[in-house]
Amino acid sequence: MTKESDLESIRESILKDGIEFVAIINPQGRVEDFISDGNVDFPGYKQEMYWMGVRLHESMQRDFDDDFGPVRFTISERRDLKFVTVPAASKLVVGIMKKNADHCWFVDQIVSLMNAENKLVKKRFKGGAKIEHI
Repeated sequence: MTKESDLESIRESILKDGIEFVAIINPQGRVEDFISDGNVDFPGYKQEMYWMGVRLHESMQRDFDDDFGPVRFTISERRDLKFVTVPAASKLVVGIMKKNADHCWFVDQIVSLMNAENKLVKKRFKGGAKIEHI
């Protein structure tokens, strides 16, 4: 799911029912890829700072994995939108959606896609290599 064509291939199945934007954020806090329905007005000059902050927050949450277990997802709710972050190995998948959108459905879809990709890679390499989804 790291190629633009891969995100484009899930556009129809993910960008619906209030889900407006999906991005893959790398370990340095940069957007590697994204799909959008064009409705999210995200000022360009603030994007880099925002994504680095999201990445830092997720990284700090990992410090508590031994105490509470790993984070499955986090939600930030704003005036009209929800921002849902799903950890994916060394990357993050971030969805921006309307407040009434079903964030659990979104998380389940992302996890399902990661699991399917992980199974495909394991099958190809027969478990010989370290697998990193997304």
